[in-house]
Amino acid sequence: MIEMLEHLRLMARYNAWQNGSLVAAANTLSDAERWQDWGGFFWLYCGHFQSFAVG
Repeated sequence: MIEMLEHLRLMARYNAWQNGSLVAAANTLSDAERWQDWGGFFWLYCGHFQSFAVG
């Protein structure tokens, strides 16, 4: 059980690090660049980023 808790904590730290990296990268873009259609599944990332701004 302790190993599972350690793993979950590790994944939570990794998630926080990745979210911080995403926000830092997005902050280098203008609003137009941030919402530009880049093709593929980019709209999923826009929705993910928007969840940071709202919640």
